[in-house]
Amino acid sequence: MRLRANYRQSGFTYLWLLFALAFASVALMSLGEQWTLQSQRELEREQMFRGQQFVAALKSYAASTPLGMPCAPRTLEELLQDARVPGIRRHLRRIYSDPLTGLPDWELQRDPFGGVVGVRSRSLRPLVSGLSRKEPSAQAVGRVFQVQDGAGAARGCAPMVGLAAAGAR
Repeated sequence: MRLRANYRQSGFTYLWLLFALAFASVALMSLGEQWTLQSQRELEREQMFRGQQFVAALKSYAASTPLGMPCAPRTLEELLQDARVPGIRRHLRRIYSDPLTGLPDWELQRDPFGGVVGVRSRSLRPLVSGLSRKEPSAQAVGRVFQVQDGAGAARGCAPMVGLAAAGAR
């Protein structure tokens, strides 16, 4: 008895495999984009926390200023150990690095007298947190964390209010 060889193959299995592979690659690509976006949002949340720590330290520095002394530090290192008062006074635990750049390379925002009143991220990466879908994200690059001067002061220093602005330059 002789077996007939089936020379006519339809190739449907190969075709289904190609479709399944294409579908899986599209699904993995969209999943990768979501993971990247989520990672970016977490880095921006961490950047907000660190920026708010700088604002709180600058407010604390201004609030503990003795009469006749400048209200804003000249460098960020002055927030680590305040030499204006006797003893050890720390307004900031450490100089935090920018999560988006990975380096402590903040751009310092200064008042007219040269004191540090804020920090700005040097990251050129567009921000994704807090933006509406209609607003182009390429315009919102970097984030500024600074204290604003209030009106009038009884101690010789203006009261400072925190501010975080996205895309301000």
